[in-house]
Formats: sequence, C-alpha cells, structure tokens
Amino acid sequence: MFRRSGFMVLAFGWALSFTGGARAQTAAGQPDLGKLGEEAQGWLSDLVRINTVNPPGNEAAAAKYVAAIFQKEGISNEVIEIAPGRSIVIARLQAGPLPDPANALLLVAHQDTVGVDTKKWTVDPFSATIREGYLYGRGSMDDKAMLAANLAIMVAFKRTSARLARDVIFLATDDEEQGGSASIKFVIEKYWDKIACAYSLNEGGRVVVKDGKVQYVGVQASEKVAYNVTITATGTSGHASMPRADNAVVHLAAAVEKLGTYQVPAQPSTITLRYFEQLSKIEGDEIAKWMRALEQP
Repeated sequence: MFRRSGFMVLAFGWALSFTGGARAQTAAGQPDLGKLGEEAQGWLSDLVRINTVNPPGNEAAAAKYVAAIFQKEGISNEVIEIAPGRSIVIARLQAGPLPDPANALLLVAHQDTVGVDTKKWTVDPFSATIREGYLYGRGSMDDKAMLAANLAIMVAFKRTSARLARDVIFLATDDEEQGGSASIKFVIEKYWDKIACAYSLNEGGRVVVKDGKVQYVGVQASEKVAYNVTITATGTSGHASMPRADNAVVHLAAAVEKLGTYQVPAQPSTITLRYFEQLSKIEGDEIAKWMRALEQP
C-alpha cells in the first residue's frame, strides 16, 4: 500500500541535496513537480501491474518498461541481461564531458518483489487499485515506489537541463528479495565500472508524516550485519570413560557460554547522537529531554 500524495516533491528534494544543492541549478527553470508527480504515479501503477514476484523475478519486463521511458526522454541508458528473463537498467546523467565515478551519486531500487497470497488480498495485487488516496499492489512500497521516484528524478533533471555538480546514475536491480545469482553482488563484481560512485541512495530510510505534514525524512546510514566467529578447541583424544582436564568439548562449551553472556556497554555513535539530537526538536518535552541525554548514565 502506497500513499500517493507528496512523494515526488520529497524524492526530488532528496536527490537535489546530494547533487550539489545550489550548484544543481536548472537552465530551463524549476520542474513542474505536480505534473511530474502524476506521471510518476502512473509509472508506479504500471510497474505494479508487471508481476516481478521473486522467484522467478521476471524483471526483464519491468526493465524494458523503464528503458522505454528513458528512451523517450533522451536519457542514455542500457538494459543488461543478468540471467534469462532477468535484466537490470543503468542510466546516467553526466555533470561533465567525461564520467566522474569519484564524485558520482547512484540512485538504486530493485524491481523484484516478495511473493503474494491472493487469498489474503481484497484487491488484485497486480491491479494497482487506488482507494481513498492509497495505491494497493504488490511492490508498491517495496520497492517500486522508489523505482518510480528515481526514474522521475532522472527525468526532472533531464527536462530542466540541470547543471549538475556530480554525475547521477540510475540503477534498477534484480534479485534483492532472494539475494541469489542475479543480485547486486553480481552486478558489482561484473559491472562496477558502469555504476562506480562516491555515494549511493537506496531504500532503508522512512518518511514520517503526521496530520498530512512531513515531520522528518529518516536516512539509514548503515545496517547491522552478521559476524561469523569460528572457535577451535584442542585436547587429548581418549575414551569418554576417562574424563580429562583438557577435554576439548568442555572447553568449547565454556567459550560459547562466554560469548553468549558477553555484553558491550552502550556507546552511541556520532550518527546516533546526531539523529536523536535532531529528532528531539519535533518531540514533546518529556521525550525530547531524554533524547538529548543519551550520553548521561
């Protein structure tokens, strides 16, 4: 389910801030965000109607649709087949005569979606049904809304002949939901030269709205990742009827127990402190005072 109103204005402002702010001026004036927003909502509806449930993905159909829009707008792009029926789209707007990967901004969104149980839906999940200002459909939030917004950002810059401070690269990826052989890992390994960048904007943040007004736009700066640890214990082999002080299994169990009870003192990072410092400005006094006191015991 996707709330239709206002997302184009947010997306464009978000990208503009990363492309040089005041330096990303438009030669033909400001874009008509209302009109572009309507177009983007139409693109989103069309993308939702393209079934890209993964597995199998079938992102090639969505990639072909996105590429056709770029083609119409005169934006350089290419569709690359990653696997049968699975394609990505790469497009670029250059700030200078030559690509500048050391300064480029990459806008990323994936085309595939999770599966769907139609019995649990009151509408066809691939119909892009609109009810009371909301668009219903599989992938409308994850991640075709961002795909449509990124597409609209590229179109806005192109139509207004924006003088960009850095290259802006568009990437529509495959296989995010399963992380298989057609995922971003493969694209990075084989096609990094086409998407090399200094900064990348992907899904992961959120827009908090209250009474129809945006309170803040959260940008996720990092994500928890798995950390694999291998523990090896050695000891003298022997029969279980004769317990030994150097029993490797016992020592291994003790090590695992220590790991299980290990606790790291809470140490908020600079990003975390900054986040709560800014969030406290829109919270009530009682909650805000504790947000500003994270470093206090």
